[in-house]
Amino acid sequence: MKFYTLTMFLTLLATPAFAKNLNIAECSDSIGYSYYPKRDLVVINGDNSGWTEDRISGGNINLVINESGRLDFISRDTMDEKSAVSHGADINVIIADDEYAFLTTKFPSGVFNTHTFQKLSDGKYNVMWSQMVPLKGLPKMASYVAECNYLNLKPLLNLLTNKQL
Repeated sequence: MKFYTLTMFLTLLATPAFAKNLNIAECSDSIGYSYYPKRDLVVINGDNSGWTEDRISGGNINLVINESGRLDFISRDTMDEKSAVSHGADINVIIADDEYAFLTTKFPSGVFNTHTFQKLSDGKYNVMWSQMVPLKGLPKMASYVAECNYLNLKPLLNLLTNKQL
């Protein structure tokens, strides 16, 4: 019995559900397109501007309620993991219900993201997201879609209800 109790305790410690973040959405690789305006510093496939296919492979996007009770985006790519809140982002819920949520994220650098999490008619989930990067030397606009293997908007709705937004 002691071994079983210890095993259960160690399993709980190792699972994301026991972590300090409460998962709302877990989404995988993003695919889409990016647009770069004609600028001297931008070179894509030998051209200086236009639309290009874009992919974030080996990455994911997680929407969580962090240990401080704030919404946060935890994104991973092949290089590292990033927290939007730890980079000074301001995350706002524009609209949400049991099957759909639209959020905006603004970073101090001026980068602006939108995320639409949704349940699809076939019962699967996805996130459609966009990004505006207003950097003077390398401005970019991008639009992506990623499949989500988990989406539970109830914690988000509870957070909004408790904050009376």
